[in-house]
Formats: sequence, structure tokens, C-alpha cells
Amino acid sequence: MMMQPTHRTLIVILAIAAGWYVYWKTFKQLKERVDAAEQRAQSAEQRAQSSDKLLLSERKRAEELLVSERKMAEKLLVSERKRADDAVRQLRCMGDKLELDVQMFLRGIGLTKQALAASHYATTMEYEPYMLCTQASPGDHIAVWSDSKGYWHHGIFAGTSEHGHAHVLDIMPDGLARRPLGLFIKGADAGAVLFYKDALPLDCSLKLAQYLVEQGSVVEYNLVEENCDKFAATCRLGRPCESEQIQKIAERLAAIAKVLQ
Repeated sequence: MMMQPTHRTLIVILAIAAGWYVYWKTFKQLKERVDAAEQRAQSAEQRAQSSDKLLLSERKRAEELLVSERKMAEKLLVSERKRADDAVRQLRCMGDKLELDVQMFLRGIGLTKQALAASHYATTMEYEPYMLCTQASPGDHIAVWSDSKGYWHHGIFAGTSEHGHAHVLDIMPDGLARRPLGLFIKGADAGAVLFYKDALPLDCSLKLAQYLVEQGSVVEYNLVEENCDKFAATCRLGRPCESEQIQKIAERLAAIAKVLQ
């Protein structure tokens, strides 16, 4: 049965309308996807710009921090260099004062620095620490060894008083002083009396030690430059001299460094 023309026309119109509807729906979906893609692209670009700004900001902060740290390091270097120079000058002044005080004392008792031989101690006699008060004579260079500390502590024996109290003249971090022998040997595991090849008479060494303590010849204790070994040896020899203990340590360190090279 043949359709009427009116119905055929209506069907064509509906088909065309359906086609346009599908086209419009598809176009709308595509446009939404394109718009979403453009928004994502814009967002990514904004984030990239923000990252660039942040990178520039961080780079600027890093450069400023580097400049600041460099200036601080330069100031610290200048300050440390100045402190080191001041320390060297102070040590030199201390050494000059010690030498001057020794010369003044020797001139006062009629001796001269040139008349003394430049020699360190030749022999040592070891005793129990508590025996030093009976084995040492006033003016002797005495020393005590501590296993826990690992070094010798030196001083000049000042003798025993009428009341039986023995004292020592030595230098410690708190400076030159006259101390009880009991404090000097506290914690010691061994003691020794050091004898020299050519030295001042014992009474002169004792007077020199007392004079240096009274004068405050060593203003500040220093483990390398102004230590107890140097003080005691100076009093016995009548001239400022180097610490033999420190010299031996330096020689050992040099030998170790030579082996490691």
C-alpha cells in the first residue's frame, strides 16, 4: 500500500530533524571538550608562569643568601685572622716578658744568660709520687705522670715548711702559682726528679721560680707555648726553652705524617 505524499514528507522532515539533532549534539560535545582542553591548557600555562615566577624568586633568594653567606664568611675570616694575629702577638709578648724577667733575675744574682749551656735534662729518677717530698730538694724540677691523662705534669719543688707542708711552683690553666704538693700529685701514678747536665744552682732555680710567680711572667697558660714543662725547665736552665714533651709529640706526629704520605 503506497504512503500518502503528506506522510512521506513528514517522515523526511523527521529524518532531517533527527540528523540535525545528532549533529548538534555531537557538535556541542566536541565544543565542550575543546573548551575543557583550552581551559586545561590555560591552567597549565598559568601554573607554568607561576612556577617560573617561583623559580625566579627562589633563584633570587638563593643568590641573595649566597651573597650574605659570603659576606659573613669574609667577616668571620677577617675576625679569625685578627684573633690569630692578636694571639700570636700576645704569645710573643708573653715570651718576651718571660725572657726579660729571667734576664733581670740573673743579672740581679750576678749571672748572665750567655754563661749557661743550652741543654735539657740528662737523667731522671722515678719514685712513687708521695716520695717526692723526701727525694727532691728545693729547686728541683719534678714531674708526675697520670695514666688517665696520658702526660707528665711538671713543676719546681719549693720544699717543705716547718709544719711539714710541701709545696710546688707550677703553671696550670689558672696561671702560675704556689700549690700544695698533695694537689700536684693528686691522681698521679708515677713521679720523677729531673736532673740537668748544666743548670742553675738549686737555690737560684727556686728563687727564679718564686720571682716569676710573683712577677706573673706568664700571663696565660698555653699547652704548646707556655706550659708546665717549659716553666720548670726555664727555672732550672735560667733561660726560656722549648717543652721537650711537646717536641717529642711533634716529632712523633711528623713521623706518622711521613709514613702516611
